[in-house]
Amino acid sequence: MEIARGPVREYFVTFRPGVKLGGSMETAEDLYGRIAEFLAGAGAEIVQERCYADPAAYAEVAAARAGAFERRKIDGEGALCFVGEAPCEGSAAIAGVQLWAARGEDGKPRVTPLIADGRPVGRRFRGESLCYAAFSCVGPRPELGPDRPRGEHALSMFSEAGRLLEGAGLGYRDVIRTWIYVPELLGWYDEFNAARRRVFSEVGLIGGAGASWLPASTGIQGRCPAGRACTMGVLAASRANGASARVEMVASPGQCEAFDYGSAFSRAVEVCDDRSSRMYVSGTASIDAGGSSVHAGDAERQTAHTLDVIRELLAARGHTFADVAHLTAFIKGPEHLEGFRRAAAREGLDSRLAVETVADVCRPELLVEIEAMSVRAAPSAADERRAARR
Repeated sequence: MEIARGPVREYFVTFRPGVKLGGSMETAEDLYGRIAEFLAGAGAEIVQERCYADPAAYAEVAAARAGAFERRKIDGEGALCFVGEAPCEGSAAIAGVQLWAARGEDGKPRVTPLIADGRPVGRRFRGESLCYAAFSCVGPRPELGPDRPRGEHALSMFSEAGRLLEGAGLGYRDVIRTWIYVPELLGWYDEFNAARRRVFSEVGLIGGAGASWLPASTGIQGRCPAGRACTMGVLAASRANGASARVEMVASPGQCEAFDYGSAFSRAVEVCDDRSSRMYVSGTASIDAGGSSVHAGDAERQTAHTLDVIRELLAARGHTFADVAHLTAFIKGPEHLEGFRRAAAREGLDSRLAVETVADVCRPELLVEIEAMSVRAAPSAADERRAARR
């Protein structure tokens, strides 16, 4: 997907391994060669990058990425969030790579690294009305040993994210989306949620005198590089030059708020300016309006229910599935993949454009969780003139 309004052009692209001539699957080197070729051809710089791959393939992926980017002179420092989740099918190590990239048409630098402690920790993207900060892979402080309680690791991760935000001139109130990966999700989801609620209370997002603010989020199983107990991607946005951009939480017509059953995130967040409306839809599963899991043991019906919920969320702000730029399906086991695909096909979704990975979801009975990001371009001046003449 490409959004071009004013002096900035943005790209939202998903790359999945394909089949080469001869029938073999693309390697990490092949895939990142395509990614580098795309970026060089578009003249675009990476804002955010998530690579979902077999945890054992981290070194292979990192080497392939570094080589491809060096050959094409692509600056990817601080952009990559490596998510250790195996593909649902095939022999490729990588399930998929989701990319957000941008190019300035006016010669101004639009994307720059975010630096902390002398190293790149993310990317900053300066649009016309909004400035985004994407932190790629935030984890607990390294001095926190593996023998410490898991809740301490989660608290340290959230504290570290707060420190990085502050260093970039931002705070938790500016965070619109988080992606949280935990190797043993089911074993300590309650501890993780307690840590998140505690930090959000301490920084005033919940429980204070002012209005509450909860970012959209996914909390899912994912192996972390260097054996971390948890890791997190963070996306924050601030208004530039007094712009009138709007950032709002979006309630789900089909589900209760996650906060009602102990999770501190909103169902979705919309970011709207004169360029586009963007919907960041949280990880969504087969949960009803009362907070109970439904369709236990049936991946196809769980997927259908989940997509119904997401469709209604998108429609609440005028979006449809046709506006989806990135979609990730977290599937409990490869045996449930076809059920997901059948339900997705009925909705008109091309599952080949989704990243499909194997991961535990937040409840044992849930087999599928889906997150999405959609973009709807604002009408151009010419569009508005044509509409006025009708």
